[in-house]
Amino acid sequence: MSLYSFEGKVPQIGDNSYVHSQATVIGAVTIGKRCFIGPGAVLRGDLGAIEIGDGTNIQDICVIHADKKVVIGQDLIIGHGAIIHDVILKDRVVVGMGSILMNGVVAEEDAMIGAGSVVKEHFKIPQRKIVVGNPGRIVKELDEEGKKRVADGVKHYQDLSVRYKRGLEVIMS
Repeated sequence: MSLYSFEGKVPQIGDNSYVHSQATVIGAVTIGKRCFIGPGAVLRGDLGAIEIGDGTNIQDICVIHADKKVVIGQDLIIGHGAIIHDVILKDRVVVGMGSILMNGVVAEEDAMIGAGSVVKEHFKIPQRKIVVGNPGRIVKELDEEGKKRVADGVKHYQDLSVRYKRGLEVIMS
């Protein structure tokens, strides 16, 4: 992993978290316990601060940047290639692959953002609502089956974090 301090701000990584060697973490970034940060992810806490709660996974090629502050709760799934800037995502939110979340977006607990969605500035996503499209719009509520699938996905990445720490080996570089 590439960890960088910036103007005295130093990343903090919680116990049993895995940050891939090809991820970049800069400045005021706090990563909770049991998190998974995938290859190519960039977490830039150079201008503002990024807080990531316990058990959250940030998958490959995600970009998270804070001009002011990014707050990401516990047990989230942030899908491959998502771009997130100055947002608040509460616990158990899912951000689908390739989604873009603009400044000031707030997603309440158990919200879901569909793959490829563009959520415009200052959009508020209520608890358990599903947002899709460009621009993102609320289309329905997350049901109990959906909540279970999210919980299973979160657990998968928490377990994968431990497996990567134990079993990932560079065989050629």
